[in-house]
Amino acid sequence: MADNKHGLYKEMKRIKEVYRNHNAHGAFSREMMAYVNIPDFGSYPMYIGKKYLKGFIDNEDDKVSFETYVNVKKVFTEFWTILRENYEILMMFISSGLPIPVDTKIYMDSVKDRNEAEMRIEKLWYDIDNQSNMDW
Repeated sequence: MADNKHGLYKEMKRIKEVYRNHNAHGAFSREMMAYVNIPDFGSYPMYIGKKYLKGFIDNEDDKVSFETYVNVKKVFTEFWTILRENYEILMMFISSGLPIPVDTKIYMDSVKDRNEAEMRIEKLWYDIDNQSNMDW
């Protein structure tokens, strides 16, 4: 497990590299591998733009066991804990489910504490609900 923030970052990067869901990335792996359908054979991996590649990361098994799941969950729990402890108000907005714009000033301007953040989140959801409610 990660001893510090740098170790946590390295472990998260390793998890991303080993267990990357290629289906969530246009069916491409990080090595630019795509599955093509060959009639009477099935899906076959095809590498694009690389001469030779072997797996996601050499000597790493990309199968997810329950133990692997538990270890990965610990890493992400540690990461979220660090975010919540160091960026409390920002994480309130993220956890609220509000759409997060590129320019976060719309949310953060003049918010100084948890109470103001809670009121701003409630007001933003009120505005979103009114915009989508055709009865008024």
